[in-house]
Amino acid sequence: MTYITDPRYGDADQSIIIATVNGKRSRIPAVRGNADFEALIADGVLIAPFVPPAPTAVDVRAECARRMRLAFRARDDVHLAQIIANGVADATELSDLRQARMVAQLNGDPNPPPDWTPGQAAEAAYLQSAKKLKDAFRAASNAMETSPPIDYADDKYWPELP
Repeated sequence: MTYITDPRYGDADQSIIIATVNGKRSRIPAVRGNADFEALIADGVLIAPFVPPAPTAVDVRAECARRMRLAFRARDDVHLAQIIANGVADATELSDLRQARMVAQLNGDPNPPPDWTPGQAAEAAYLQSAKKLKDAFRAASNAMETSPPIDYADDKYWPELP
């Protein structure tokens, strides 16, 4: 005789039942024709609902990465990393240009390098706003990682996209 105790749906689709079968934790396909499933139905056993696992820091980080990929129009995580690295390199280059001009002026150079062009100034403003958005995503993720709320993917926890 088969003894089945503690049945609970193992997924949101109710396609698998997790139960103890003859003292051993088992996965029972919830399909007609499966003897264990048929026994549960025949006995009128109440199957407990699926309870999703609590979210983890890994889940929160994945949601952060998903949102950053959308914000920066990245194809995947590798592309996102490349976009960020390129932004850092571009910002460094612009900073170096500005710093060279300031040093030349402080040293009394009569012909200092030119200041940023309007295009470079616009690029610097864009890079600064992109960094602020990236930092806001990471701050939101960091704030949730130690104790993720069940609804961590809700927009209320994340920065708005510009």
